[in-house]
Amino acid sequence: LIVCLGTGKGTWTEVFKLVSQGPWEKIFIVTNEFGRDNAKIKDKRVEYILINPEEEMETISLAIKEKLTGRVTGWEAGLNFVSGTGKEHMAVLLAVMTLGLPFRLVNIKNDMVNIL
Repeated sequence: LIVCLGTGKGTWTEVFKLVSQGPWEKIFIVTNEFGRDNAKIKDKRVEYILINPEEEMETISLAIKEKLTGRVTGWEAGLNFVSGTGKEHMAVLLAVMTLGLPFRLVNIKNDMVNIL
């Protein structure tokens, strides 16, 4: 699972549910220091990818790509963009596409993981 965790009010609930309910081998949370320090997700599968949202989208994407290279296993990655900004979403998508990773979008529907 690769998920953005932004500072928008009310967007963290879905991220928490995805982390706790999904069948993920590894979970990458793309966020800033505020997100890492305040989300406090206690799951051994979680790895935070810290970004500076003030940087250019291409710079953010390169940082994400470097952290993901060789680390995503399985048939495909699940992506969730409910939290975060458009620039962060584009950076994640660019990194995933540049790496050639197959992906599916995931969300929470009726309190269950929904793989699209």
